[in-house]
Amino acid sequence: MITVDTEVIRQAEKEVESCEHCHPDDAGMLFDWILRDVTGKHGPEEFMLSEPARCPSCKHEITEKNAC
Repeated sequence: MITVDTEVIRQAEKEVESCEHCHPDDAGMLFDWILRDVTGKHGPEEFMLSEPARCPSCKHEITEKNAC
């Protein structure tokens, strides 16, 4: 389990165009896949956000398992 801090969350949010809440037909990647790319950790780790992430398009809360 890896706790993701605010800085990493903000970096990952920059990679999000929209989310399953505002564009359900376009959401194809889980937020934790984006976290893997941002952190460089591609093993079996699970991520836990230290605070909620937000979709830059609709501002809806994004969890680790939401599609973006």
